[in-house]
Amino acid sequence: MTKIKICVTKGTAKFLLILFALIGISFSLLLMSPIQSADSSQQVTTANATIQVNVAIGLSGNLSTGIVFINGTNPNDVILIKGGNDYNASYNFNGTNNPTFNNETLYWVTIESTTNVPIDVCTRTNANLTTSDGQYFIPNLGLTWNATRNINNGTHPPYPPTVWFTEDFTWDTNNLVTNNTQTGILYLRFALDIPSNQQAGTYNNTVYFCGKDSSYTCTC
Repeated sequence: MTKIKICVTKGTAKFLLILFALIGISFSLLLMSPIQSADSSQQVTTANATIQVNVAIGLSGNLSTGIVFINGTNPNDVILIKGGNDYNASYNFNGTNNPTFNNETLYWVTIESTTNVPIDVCTRTNANLTTSDGQYFIPNLGLTWNATRNINNGTHPPYPPTVWFTEDFTWDTNNLVTNNTQTGILYLRFALDIPSNQQAGTYNNTVYFCGKDSSYTCTC
């Protein structure tokens, strides 16, 4: 058997050690590179949205406060003591902003300027006027309203009101304040009929106003 003897000088050995060290470092860096790259990767994209339809309505201060019914002419007298028809809402005739007319209503709904399509404005209640214990109620047929657009004086909106509330936004004359309208102020007056011998108590409900693109029904 032939033996091959490899002689490595001292300088060659040192060179080989350095070479192997460099190869080892390079291999380690090669293994670590994908991890470091994933750790610091950052990608950029964008977000985009287009609003095609905007509908906005607002309530006058007196309307947003609530519709209160009175005895006689004192707005602070809010206790109804007997049955009767056409009890007046407290701010039906209190406005004096127009120098030509007095007795303006202070109840109105504004179609805001940001509205960019013709809309329907509808109204409804959540229930009959009902006592807090739920035992007694005044029917919605007795709670009535009338509205006019952009006209507010002693005779417009007409009084006593003739349109009674319903509990849904069905598109009909019983809840349609205006239709296919993009601008303006909708002035309102309200009245209440109280059945004779109605149980004494404080009666409440919630009244809603809905603005909706005229392409759809008022289902807010």
